[in-house]
Amino acid sequence: MTVSRPVARAFVIAGYAILAMAALVNFLQFAVDGDLRLGVREDLSVFAVVFASFSGIVAWWILTKLAERPEQAPLLQKAYLALAVQALLGAAPYVIADFSFDLSSWSGVAFWAYGIGSVLTAVGFILMAASFRPHESATLDVSVVPAN
Repeated sequence: MTVSRPVARAFVIAGYAILAMAALVNFLQFAVDGDLRLGVREDLSVFAVVFASFSGIVAWWILTKLAERPEQAPLLQKAYLALAVQALLGAAPYVIADFSFDLSSWSGVAFWAYGIGSVLTAVGFILMAASFRPHESATLDVSVVPAN
C-alpha cells in the first residue's frame, strides 16, 4: 500500500499550523497578562516555542524539496521517521498530562493545541516515510565475486 504524499503533507501542515497557533496564543497571553520581562528564562522559553514551530516548518519544507533518487529513498524514510519520533516525544507531555485542562481558558486551548498539533505532525511524518517505496537499486548487493 502506497500512501499519498499530498495526504501526508496535509497532516504535517495542519499539525505545524496548530502548533504555531498555540505558540502564538501562548505568547499573546503572556503579553496581555504582563508576564513578559519577568525573567530571561521565562521570556526565552516563550519566544523559543514560537520560533521552534516556524523552524520546524522550514526544515520540513526543505526536506520535501530534495530530489528523490532511488538510492536516497531509505535515507529520506529514516529522516521522516526521526522527525516523527521527535514530534511524538514533543507530544508526550500533553498526551499523558492531567486532563483537568479545559477549553474555557486560553491556556487550556494552547495546551490542547500543542498536543493535537504534535500528534498530527507525527502522523504526517509517518505517512511521508511510508510514501517511499523501496527501490531495487537501493538494496545492498552482497554477492561474492570470484577472484581471478
